[in-house]
Amino acid sequence: MADSEEKRKKAAQDMAPNWRKSKSEVEETNKKQEREERLEEARKKATRDKVAKAQPEARQKAAAGEGPAAEGKEAVAPQPQYMAEHTVAGGETLSQIALKYYNSAVRDKWMAIYEANKDIIGDNPSLVRPGQVLKIPKL
Repeated sequence: MADSEEKRKKAAQDMAPNWRKSKSEVEETNKKQEREERLEEARKKATRDKVAKAQPEARQKAAAGEGPAAEGKEAVAPQPQYMAEHTVAGGETLSQIALKYYNSAVRDKWMAIYEANKDIIGDNPSLVRPGQVLKIPKL
């Protein structure tokens, strides 16, 4: 509440010179500002309450396979299986890694490695860095 009072005092000081305003005008301005602050706090509280109420319901629906997260989607794909982990050596490419594990360096093979490790490699499959540990998916 002290914050609110300080804001009102500052606002009163920032307004046009108070010596030109009557005491009732200043008080009216302060009351108006206080009402606005209470309204803003009530809006924030309503939003917090709405979010707090919606979260458990959304979790229950998600667990039951209902709600916006499940609409228009097929069954969730199973997590891919991995046959190995590979630490990238200097100068190595995804094609070379695919050749080592799949005996083939065709695009489909090295792209499978890239897709399984996109979060580690980044947006450019040509930029694998030494020391990165990549998961090699089963095909």
